[in-house]
Amino acid sequence: MKYDLYINDYIGWPISAHYVRSELEKLNSEEECAVYINSLGGSVSDGLDIRQQFADHGNVTAYIHGMTASSATILAMGAKRIVMGRYSLMLVHHCSQWQDEWGQMNAEDIAQAIQRLQKAQDNLETIDHVVASLYAQRAKRTISEMKNVMTEARWLTAEQALELGLIDDILEEEAPEMMNEGAKARIVACGYPLPQTVAEEKRQSLLEEVKRQFAELRNLFRAESAPAPAQNSTEKNDNSNIITMNKTFTAINALLSVEGVEASGGKFTLTEEQMKAIEARLTEATASESDNKSKIEALETEKGELQARIDAIAKGDGDDTPEVRNEGEEEVIGYASAKANYEKLAGLL
Repeated sequence: MKYDLYINDYIGWPISAHYVRSELEKLNSEEECAVYINSLGGSVSDGLDIRQQFADHGNVTAYIHGMTASSATILAMGAKRIVMGRYSLMLVHHCSQWQDEWGQMNAEDIAQAIQRLQKAQDNLETIDHVVASLYAQRAKRTISEMKNVMTEARWLTAEQALELGLIDDILEEEAPEMMNEGAKARIVACGYPLPQTVAEEKRQSLLEEVKRQFAELRNLFRAESAPAPAQNSTEKNDNSNIITMNKTFTAINALLSVEGVEASGGKFTLTEEQMKAIEARLTEATASESDNKSKIEALETEKGELQARIDAIAKGDGDDTPEVRNEGEEEVIGYASAKANYEKLAGLL
């Protein structure tokens, strides 16, 4: 497909509002303008300006490809129609601004820094409100709803963006190659989260399924068994005697080392050996929980004893200082002693 305008770099430079204006002026205002967008965003100011230029043109179709985020999604909101590639991603989030408060400060310096940060916060909240209003107008949703989406700051698939109402249609395209390390580095440098891979999504889905099946197993053993309703001998349910192999509960099947559990009329049949296996696993889990509880209680007791010893030492008196007495002149030894004795004898002669 031929595009009239490519926005595939940083918004602000080289994709500035002035650049887009100069390119739009070359086009016939009555004809459709096809815009290719694949950018991680940039300047909000330029994004808002370009959005208004698209709205003023009145016949712009934005085609979102690759990974488009931040102010690149803002400018797309000015298009008459937004189409997103099947394997593309979109991210909307709260606006941010660089803040630099560093160094030794006294109380007055800190107060001034708080005022500057508070003013920056107020400005960013105003900008977020305006941006959320643009998303809300396109999606036909409330501003509060779109602010919640911005708070999540997660990558949206084409299906999710269409469901939210941020785009009008999905463009079928070839699956992209695996993301390289350079692309990952650019995403992280912009402060964006890395999108989940298909493998990660499958792993998460499998984990949720295992949790669900364990919850059903727990409820199955906790539920009180109710008596089966009486049935006339003349009445017979055609499905009551049909025995099937239920393979839904994969975790239970793995525990019992079977492909499936026999089921008939909504009830499951377990053998004595299978019941023993489940009982052993539940007993093991209960014993492990009890053992951990005992260890925690022992540690709490030891902690209490140590704290009591610390408190006793802190409240006790210190050791007495030994009494020091000076019983007379220190004994002078050696040459000094002999000289002293000579001087005493000389005085007597």
